[in-house]
Amino acid sequence: MREEIFRAYNEAKIDDDSIVFFRVNNYYVALFDDAKKVSNELHIPLLTKNIDDSDIIYIVIQEDNLVSVLVRLDRCTEGNYKLIETVEFIL
Repeated sequence: MREEIFRAYNEAKIDDDSIVFFRVNNYYVALFDDAKKVSNELHIPLLTKNIDDSDIIYIVIQEDNLVSVLVRLDRCTEGNYKLIETVEFIL
């Protein structure tokens, strides 16, 4: 599972400034450094989940709040993010 998450994340990541969001049911999830960046910019709490004996750092945004989060991120990051929709990963 951990390798699948890393692979999908790395395939989606455009560059160091981009932020990748994965859709998981009715939520959007940012992982790793993207989660840290969004957490720092928007004061969203970081979460940690142990998967395959490795901690995965992430944040969760409710689907209903996504637009407002993206607007706030746009102001901070100049719109350099990419949305990836998937229901493959259950954190």
